[in-house]
Amino acid sequence: MFLKKDSISNSAPQTLIILADKYQDIVEQINFPHIRTIYPPVAQAVFAVAYFVKPFSIPIWKTLLLLLDLLVFYLLLKVLKELKLNSVLVVIYWWNPILIHEIFNAAHMDLLIFPFVIGAILFYLKEKYIYSAILFCICCGCKKFGRLYLFHLY
Repeated sequence: MFLKKDSISNSAPQTLIILADKYQDIVEQINFPHIRTIYPPVAQAVFAVAYFVKPFSIPIWKTLLLLLDLLVFYLLLKVLKELKLNSVLVVIYWWNPILIHEIFNAAHMDLLIFPFVIGAILFYLKEKYIYSAILFCICCGCKKFGRLYLFHLY
């Protein structure tokens, strides 16, 4: 395994050695330990927030995802209002079984992109293009496929 205490070179930072020893059970479950990270910077920042609340806590991570999903719910209501559509349409998103399973059961980080995409769409609809572009840039820092959304609006 990549981060086993006995496999870390003496030149590794002491902090890494301590973490590898303290959280060995978690380290052993890493799928690709030779890769530094597959997550873009905004995703890592959100992971850090959850870590600072309580290190390696799945319930804290799921709570953070729930808070973000409540923000998505609110932003979707604003978008529907801006488009003069019935606000009941928000249930199409919120009752989606894939969302419920992947976000709240499996705790996937894919939800992180939604507040930024929907916020960017809301600003675009309000003709606040600079704010919309800024949120799309942040969106690209959440998930690499976020760049694809840019071509649909601009």
